[in-house]
Amino acid sequence: IIGPPIRADAGRFSRFLVMMRIEPSEGEEALPGQIFWARSDSRGFSESKSAHFAIRADGRFHTYEVKLTGHPEWRGIITRLRLDPGNKPGLKVEIDWMRLE
Repeated sequence: IIGPPIRADAGRFSRFLVMMRIEPSEGEEALPGQIFWARSDSRGFSESKSAHFAIRADGRFHTYEVKLTGHPEWRGIITRLRLDPGNKPGLKVEIDWMRLE
């Protein structure tokens, strides 16, 4: 899921939060999630500008917090975010909200 263009100073935000629920496919309940970011001084998304987190695919809403402070690539002006909520086909994802804090 790729968000709209933004202009966020990474120094003002220490974490990414998202409230979402995921209905599993084939009975899996633990899935990897990943948040990517693009900066004004580089092009596109890359593994080096990302952070991993664990997702519970149990069909209930959960709030996930991804700490970004301290990540060597979390700096400068953030221009776009991308959320990968799991890596299995057939997942049903519902996002209530997401934000930087």
